[in-house]
Order: sequence, then structure tokens, then C-alpha cells
Amino acid sequence: MGVRVRRVKKRVWPRQVSALLVLMCAAAVPGGGHALADGAGSGGLELRVSVNSRPGTEALRPGIRVGDPVRTVYRLINHTGADLHDVRVTDPALPPGTSISCGGRSRVAMLRGISSTTCEAETRARAGVWTGEVTAVGSIPSLHLKSRARARAGYRGVGGVLTLDQSVEAAGRRAVIRYAVANEGNRTLYDVRVGDALPGARAVDCGGGRPVVARLAPGDSASCRSTVRGEPGGYLSEGRAGASDRTRTLGRRGDLLPPPHLTARSSVRFVLRDAPVEADGPADPPRDQDQGQNQEQEQGQEQSPGREREQDQGQDPTADESSLPPADADAPSLPPAGPDAQRPKAPLAPFFPFAPPAPLPPAALLKPPVGPLDPYGPLGPVVPFTPFAPPGAAPPPGVAPPAPVPPAPLAEDEGSAAARTRPHRAARDVPFLERFYRPGQGPTRTGLVAILFLVVLPAVLAAVLLGSRLR
Repeated sequence: MGVRVRRVKKRVWPRQVSALLVLMCAAAVPGGGHALADGAGSGGLELRVSVNSRPGTEALRPGIRVGDPVRTVYRLINHTGADLHDVRVTDPALPPGTSISCGGRSRVAMLRGISSTTCEAETRARAGVWTGEVTAVGSIPSLHLKSRARARAGYRGVGGVLTLDQSVEAAGRRAVIRYAVANEGNRTLYDVRVGDALPGARAVDCGGGRPVVARLAPGDSASCRSTVRGEPGGYLSEGRAGASDRTRTLGRRGDLLPPPHLTARSSVRFVLRDAPVEADGPADPPRDQDQGQNQEQEQGQEQSPGREREQDQGQDPTADESSLPPADADAPSLPPAGPDAQRPKAPLAPFFPFAPPAPLPPAALLKPPVGPLDPYGPLGPVVPFTPFAPPGAAPPPGVAPPAPVPPAPLAEDEGSAAARTRPHRAARDVPFLERFYRPGQGPTRTGLVAILFLVVLPAVLAAVLLGSRLR
């Protein structure tokens, strides 16, 4: 009896085909440079950005209030097994000069494979939309590759901005204060209320007798006014305005913040005065001033005849008294002025040390003047220059010799008589020191010679002797 043995054939080909297909799919992945986990490539870096805990651009709505903090977080993830070196993040939405901090540094020195890290930047919200494409770049030095990642993020700065300006028009005891409110933000303001802390100011009127502007769109403005009446003096107007934009915004941690109460303040100083009193006519000049002017005119009229007489006599009425020679201490003094001293008498003749001679013919010799001699020496005869006619010769034919003209009589008074009879010091009465140095004139010739012999010559002799010894 025979035994039959059956061979069982195992079907293994489906498993082999499945493994082959998996390998083919792995090799056919688009962008062969990309790396799976524990691989290496240029696409293994991932970047995720959040603004106030809202990812990407979700912070555009409802937005962040202008001036509130903006916190941006950049999360860097390395999906490859290769380490990334010198990873840097760039965000165009940040204000110029804002730095991104990565653990206290401006970059990530090395990002290990299959790991992640975060960088942060914090600033203040600005009005408008601020979005951009954030870029992160790292390098793999062993493969000479650059790994890049991009993500779009940003926010919108929103909010109304209330401003207040004041101006005053004062006239007498009344002043009109004007208030100008404006909305410089990008959200509408509602129920803008204007007031003033000045006690004497009446209720502010913004239209219809109410101190409220119901609605103020972005870029619009409104005007209000108030009237003040008071006593003369200085005043200080302190205006204030309040409103709301009814807009909820994002906080730093991503929570919604209620709309705040917006305020604005301003101040201006002004002065109230009494109303000016109109004068009935031009004001009369003071009586004292008129009397002084009349007296000056009378004195000028009384002095004019004397001045004419002085001009006729060839004298200068405005001669300076300083040109006269100094009076001696022994000269007789003039009598004191009487009650009518202000009224001028006959003009006084200036004092001359000798009387002026009468004019003589050209060829004649001028005689020395008659009178007291000059204290510093007599004057010699003066001979005019006549090259062709000797002294004493007759005048040329046809020319009559001029007749001597007697000097004009001078006005005689007590002062002039005393001046002519005043004695003068002779040359022998000059003090000894004045022979060397005269006050107001400097050293004399005798003084210069004495200085030469007493100072200069001894110094020269000493220098010569010293030089001879040194040789």
C-alpha cells in the first residue's frame, strides 16, 4: 500500500510586492532633497508665528489698540536629524530697530535635530495694518545646505484718538472760549462730551445748547464755545473732553479688552480788563512844562542882542572858557550873583594877555603888544616877508597906504576890568618843579635834558663798562 504526500505551496509574492511598492514611493517623493524623520535635507525647518497668542494673521480682527503691547512669538522646529547652525529670523512687520531675541541673542547658534526653540519680539501697536512674510534661515555646514522656512503674520492697529485745542477772544470783562475737538484715529468716536473746570465759565455749547458731539468720524472735527464774564484779572481755562470708540481689542495674552474711555485735556490763560475810557479831547500838556518852554524862549530872545554885538566885534559868542589862561589864586574874585543873575548883562570880553594891535601897512614892523608879559617869556617883533622892499620903504605906486583902524571898543563891566587888572606870575615866581614838568603839558626841555643826564647816560656808561669787563 503506498502513501501519498502532498506539497503545500505558500503564496509569498504579495508581501514582496508590497515592500517593493513602499520603497518605490519613498524614492519618488517630490523634491528629493526633503528629508523624513532622522534624515537630512534643506526642507526640514518649520516656522510658526503667533501675534498676541493669535496664529498667523488672526490678530487683524478685531485688532490691537494703538499704543498697546504687541508680543510676537516665533517657533522654530527642526524635523531632520541634522543640526542647523546660525538660524536667524526676519520679520518685516516690526518697526525699524526692533530686535528679535532668541534666548537673549539675536540668533540661534545651533538647533539640534528633531528639536525646537522659540524667539520673541515685543513692541507697541501702530495705527494701520502691519503684516508681512516672516523668514527663518539656518545652515548645515557638513552638507553646504541652507534650510529655509516662511510664514505670514501680522496685526491691525485700531482705535480712536481724541484731541482738544482751545483759543480765547477777550474784550473788556468778557471772553469767549472756543474748543476744537478732533478724531485723529481710525475708529469712530461716540458721545464726545466737552467741559471746562473754570468756575466762571458757562455751559459749553457744541450745538443745540448741549456740550455733546454725538458722533465724530475718523478725521473729522467739531467746534464748541463758552462765555466768561468776571472781574479784571488773570484766568485759567482748563478744557476736557471724553468719548468712546466702542471697539474691543486684543490684549497681550490674546484676551479681548473692553473699549476704554478716551480723554483729552487742554488749557489756556487769558486776562480780563476794564473797558477803555474815551477821552473828550487831546490831553493838555503840564503847566510846568509850558512855563519852562516860555522861559527858554524869553531867555533866547534876551540873549540874541548880546550875541549880535559879539559877532560885530569879531568875537565868537560860543568860545570855550577852557581856552582862557588859568586865574591866579591871588586874583580878586568877582562879586556874587544877584537875584537877577539869570538875566544876562552885557557880554564879557574874553581875557587876552595883551591887547590886539591895530593893522599896519605890509612893510611896517609890528610893535610888541602893550600889556602884561607872558609868564614864559616876552614876544619879539614880527617882520612880514617882503623880498623886494626894505623895511620902512614906501608902498608901491598906485597903492594907498591903509589908514590905521582903531580897535572896536569893548564892553566895560566889573568882570572885564577885574580880568585886565588881574596880576600874573612872572617867570621868576614859577615853582622849581614846574621848570622840569608842567601839569597837563608833560616834561619841559630842561626836564628832558635832566632825564638824559641822570638816567640814560649812566645806563650807557654802565653797559660799556660791563661789556669791557666781560671781554
